[in-house]
Amino acid sequence: MNPPTVAIVIPCYNEEEMIEKSYGAFSLKLNQMIENATISPKSFLCFVDDGSTDATWDILKQLISPPPAPLQ
Repeated sequence: MNPPTVAIVIPCYNEEEMIEKSYGAFSLKLNQMIENATISPKSFLCFVDDGSTDATWDILKQLISPPPAPLQ
């Protein structure tokens, strides 16, 4: 039997002070569960910014951006 695919939906509203810690904690737990084969590797986090007036969305975009490619 295959492990379930889990989508964790995290609502955000003016969370700029805590969003990095929340992202880190949720990512760590999700990765632990994937490594333990408790959930499918297709599982994911979904942060929903509900109209924040602070920098929440900008911080989230930075957190999920891939690192820049090395210069050649």
